[in-house]
Amino acid sequence: MSLSIDELLALPAIPFLGLAQLMRFNFRNADMLPLHQRLIDQAVANPDDAGALLDASVLLQFYDKPALALLLQREALSTRRHYAFPARQTPRLRLLALMAPGGLMANQPVECLLENSDVELDLYYASAGRFIPDEIPPHDVLLVAMSETDDNRPLLDFWQPILAQWPRPVLNCPANIQRVARDAAAALLSTLPSVMVPLTYRVGRQQLVAVRDAQAVLPI
Repeated sequence: MSLSIDELLALPAIPFLGLAQLMRFNFRNADMLPLHQRLIDQAVANPDDAGALLDASVLLQFYDKPALALLLQREALSTRRHYAFPARQTPRLRLLALMAPGGLMANQPVECLLENSDVELDLYYASAGRFIPDEIPPHDVLLVAMSETDDNRPLLDFWQPILAQWPRPVLNCPANIQRVARDAAAALLSTLPSVMVPLTYRVGRQQLVAVRDAQAVLPI
């Protein structure tokens, strides 16, 4: 059962909470500043408590402090890249979600989807150019939870050949993730018979400013 913020603050040490519980506080418009301060104090007192820093970074994103949030996240991931959510019931499946560092939109919200289920969930934050097999926890299935973003493309490119030889089933092949970009998906689906797809173009901010100022037109 999830605890309230007051109940968490009364604990000797706050456990790793994760996105699902923190998101619930946010949806309820709870005052999370005391929780954030307690997590920071806890991480200062125990530098190995990466979970406290990771939770604090999520709270900062709720309060629209992305730069500081990512700084705390980097600090947490420099200490630990693996974060576990034990199943509330006898686990039926061990799922490893391969995550990307970044903001809330960098990954699928797997924790929210599997909360209180019989799936044992492990999050592993990947990096480009770094693969240490001993860091990977045991699992039955691996899910690439990274979203299709420019920042994630180096990660997806790096992990694609590694996952092609993975000893367990892999969901969301990195190559397929890149094909769901809005412009790429529109181009792929537009060739199918009886399918109507709106024209979609990749446009930069400066190009949009030029269109607004009547200095350019969109390539339609």
